[in-house]
Amino acid sequence: MMIKGITVCLTALALLGLLCDAKPFPHQQKAREPERPNQKKQTFETFSWSYPETEEQPTSTQVVVAVDEPERAETVTATCGETTAMVTVQKDLFGNGQIINPNDLLLGGCSNNYEDSTSLVFEPQLHECESISQMQGDHIFYAFTLVYDPKPLSGSNVVRTNKATVIVECHYPRHHNVTSLPLEPKWVPFSTVKVSEQFLLFSLRLKTVDWLFERAGGQYFLGDLIYIEATVHEFHHVPLRVFVDSCTASVQDSNEGPTYTLINNNGCFLDSLVTQSKSKFLARTHGHKLQFQFEAFMFPEVNENVNIQIRCELRATSQGSGIDETNRACSFYDNRWNEVDGNNNACNSCPAPSASGGGSGGGTSYNPGGGSGSQQSVEVVLNLVDKVIIP
Repeated sequence: MMIKGITVCLTALALLGLLCDAKPFPHQQKAREPERPNQKKQTFETFSWSYPETEEQPTSTQVVVAVDEPERAETVTATCGETTAMVTVQKDLFGNGQIINPNDLLLGGCSNNYEDSTSLVFEPQLHECESISQMQGDHIFYAFTLVYDPKPLSGSNVVRTNKATVIVECHYPRHHNVTSLPLEPKWVPFSTVKVSEQFLLFSLRLKTVDWLFERAGGQYFLGDLIYIEATVHEFHHVPLRVFVDSCTASVQDSNEGPTYTLINNNGCFLDSLVTQSKSKFLARTHGHKLQFQFEAFMFPEVNENVNIQIRCELRATSQGSGIDETNRACSFYDNRWNEVDGNNNACNSCPAPSASGGGSGGGTSYNPGGGSGSQQSVEVVLNLVDKVIIP
């Protein structure tokens, strides 16, 4: 029994030793940790980033340009008479140097009566040329329509000026004092005529270039303009208008020397026609005064400095008398006769250029005393020098 027990123990020990030497199963082997690669620590630089700032555009300086307003061109003027209106229009109508075509300008359908180098003149009756008359309060006025309608330039279909319309008005008071000047009675008392004639005084004076003063001396050089003013002193008369019917130049204190006719034929200034000089009557400043000018001259047959005598026939009429072929003051310029008071038709009987003459006996015939009104002969003496002597 003892031996059987020992054998069992030995067998158990042998099995136990076998179990102790046995290798473990693969899945029982402990997993080895993987080898970590030899890594170096990397360092990174830090930087900041933002959206780029918008570049500011330079602010432009605002320049204020002042635009000049166009100046009003005062190229239309009107003079209102008792029965007519005189409208003067400059050919440079817009004041910009652009000369208009006279055919494009009408006053209520009427063409201009006459023109010169710079202006057009219309002289309609108050009831003519489609005028419109109306009453406002104590006034009555007549309105004309001046229309400028430019046509295309010749050879083209363009125009360089705008259309324009100008209203011209003449205003008159409805209530006013009545004058007797336009009335011509059938008879005049003789005593009234004599008293009137006694108080009429005419004068002929040399004037300075500005017409303000009487010239001290009468010496002139060739080429100078001589300014003369004819005057009638009214005293207690009705308003008067003076005329120069004739003027003749001669050598002083010589009855047989040469003569030259300056003015003839009831107020025709022949010198401006014969010699194309600057001789002319000037626009009136007063009815009782008449100013005129002419260029200094010499008589070729007189070889020394002499005094020239100017003898003029002056005549005065009532201002109520009209301007006609007897009462006129006509000058020749712009190739036609022009009357100083605006009625150029009164100059129709003045000589034409082909009929003019000068010197002794020149010009047309003249009938002294042919006009109405009071008349008187007045003289001035000039000392005309042909050259300047420099010592």
